Amino acid sequence: MAEQYSTSTTTYRTGGHVPIGTVVSETVDKAGSNGPLLFVGTLPLYVVVRRMVGMLELNEQFVCDEDLELESHAVRTARIAVAIARFMNLPSDEVNAIGLAARLHDVGKTKIDAEIINKPGPLDATEREALQRHPQIGYDMIHKHVDPSVSRIVLMHHERLDGCGYPEGVGAAQIGIPVRILHVADAYDAITSLRPYQSAMPIEHAISEFTANMDTQFDPDPVKALMTIVTYQIGRFGHRSQPLRVPSTLAAVS
Repeated sequence: MAEQYSTSTTTYRTGGHVPIGTVVSETVDKAGSNGPLLFVGTLPLYVVVRRMVGMLELNEQFVCDEDLELESHAVRTARIAVAIARFMNLPSDEVNAIGLAARLHDVGKTKIDAEIINKPGPLDATEREALQRHPQIGYDMIHKHVDPSVSRIVLMHHERLDGCGYPEGVGAAQIGIPVRILHVADAYDAITSLRPYQSAMPIEHAISEFTANMDTQFDPDPVKALMTIVTYQIGRFGHRSQPLRVPSTLAAVS
């Protein structure tokens, strides 16, 4: 006979299937990472809930007041990356991995000297070397908390197709589609947002950068997907002269 488990409002039977929202709303705010999160369901359900708790723990540990801009950039990048991934019809597990990796991709910068992160001018060689360690630092911070596919995307999000990226300098053959999508989304938000070293640039400048660096830095397929999304926004919302954002209705990550 199947065992039964109860929360404050619902009784579940092991092996059954329960809407994820029900389990999360009743348990995720009460259980720690070592708590009895799985009241019912299959392994995928447990994995989803566990990862959500891990994400909450990471946010609490790494995101503080002085890192709000990093967090804002991460949210915008995640929306863009998820929209690209959906447009390219990636499987849902890859879309979810891309969204979570985008939220965490710059977490390593919280361990970099703030004077380097916020420097208004060009970085010198030593500062650049320090900054380029942030993907590895981020990977080291999160890899025990998230799926390996997510931590690997975080580690590789500054790799380039021509092998001139960092931290490993790998070539196109070793860079998967999720990494390529995040690289495009990250660059788009960086170009069109206010940064310590530059003003927010218009969409035309972002398009020019992507076009000039196609097949060397950026994969053409995510670039074309992003440009289709941006064109849709221009047609629907106008304001071509202003940097546009992928609306939250196009993405799963808010």
